[in-house]
Amino acid sequence: EEGERAVNQLALVKEQLRINPCLVGAVITRPWKQGFLDIKMREKVRKIGAVNYIVKQNPDAKKNSELEAFVTDGQAWIDGLNRDLGYEYDFKGKKIVILGAGGAARELADILKGWGIAKITFTDIKQDRLTDLRKILESLSVDYTKEYLLSPSQELDENLQEADIIVNATGIGRGATLNQSPLVNHEIFNSRQTVVDLISNEDTLLLKEARSRGVNQVFNGYSMFVYGMVGFMKGWIEQLNPKIISADFDSKLFKEIEDYLKAENIFSSPITAFPLPIPQEAQIEAEQRYGRDKVLADVAVNGFNLQIPQGLSGDSIGLLGQIQQ
Repeated sequence: EEGERAVNQLALVKEQLRINPCLVGAVITRPWKQGFLDIKMREKVRKIGAVNYIVKQNPDAKKNSELEAFVTDGQAWIDGLNRDLGYEYDFKGKKIVILGAGGAARELADILKGWGIAKITFTDIKQDRLTDLRKILESLSVDYTKEYLLSPSQELDENLQEADIIVNATGIGRGATLNQSPLVNHEIFNSRQTVVDLISNEDTLLLKEARSRGVNQVFNGYSMFVYGMVGFMKGWIEQLNPKIISADFDSKLFKEIEDYLKAENIFSSPITAFPLPIPQEAQIEAEQRYGRDKVLADVAVNGFNLQIPQGLSGDSIGLLGQIQQ
C-alpha cells in the first residue's frame, strides 16, 4: 500500500509541475532520481537512468506545460574539483575508484568519457547495482578500462592503492552514518592521491582518514553542490530570460550563491518545507481519480525558499525575481 501511495503521489507531483503556475521546475534528489524517467529527456540522460532537475519548458502556459529532465552531477563534479584544486585537473592516464554505483556514479562515469582516463574501478556492496551499472556503461560506450568490484575485497584495496582519485559516492558519512566510512581499510591512502567525498556539508571520516595519512588534496562535495545549484537555476533561467546567460554566467552565479550561503552560514541545501499549493478543482479531481482522501495534501514537498535569492546581486536578481513571481 505504501508503494502504491508513493506512485500516486509522484504522479500528482508531476501533474502539478505541468499545470501549476506557481512552479517553474523541480530539483530531484534520492531516492526519486529514477522516478522521472517517463518525461522528456535527451537519450543520453535516459541511458544514465537518473535525473537531477526538471524544467518546465513553457512556464507561461496555462496548463499541460511540457517537462524536461536534465542531469548536473557529472559536470558539477568536474567544475567543483577544478575550483577546489585551483587549476584544471589533467585526467589523462589517471586511475579512478568510485565508491558506490548509484545515480551520481552513473553521471560521473558518463562525464569522464573523452578525458583519456586509463581506468575507472566501480565498487558497491551490492552486486545487482554493479550489474545495472555495467549495462548502463555498455550503452554509453565509455572509452576507458572498467572494473567492477564488490566492497570490501583485497582486489579493491589494490585498486585503491593504485588510484589517483578516490571518490565517495555512497552517501556514507552523513546522517545516521555520520561517523562511518565506506572503506574498511584506510591504509590504502597515499600522499599523491586526490580524495573527494560528494557529501557537501561534512568533513567526513573518510576525508579525515585520508588527511591523517598525508593526502593533501582532500575535498568534500561543497563546490559540486553549489555548481549543481548553478546548473538547475541556469536551466530555469534559460526558460525565463535566456538573454542574460553569458559566457561567464556560471562563475558569476557560483560566486553570488556561495557568498550568500556563507553570509547566512548555510552549508547544505537551502531548502525549506512548504505546502504545495493545489487548486481545489485539482484536489477534487485527484480524489475522484485515485480514490484517496486528501491524497494531494499528503504530499510532503521540500523546495527552495524563494526569498533566499534576494540576497544575490547583479544580473541574476531580475531573473530570480521572475521565478518568485
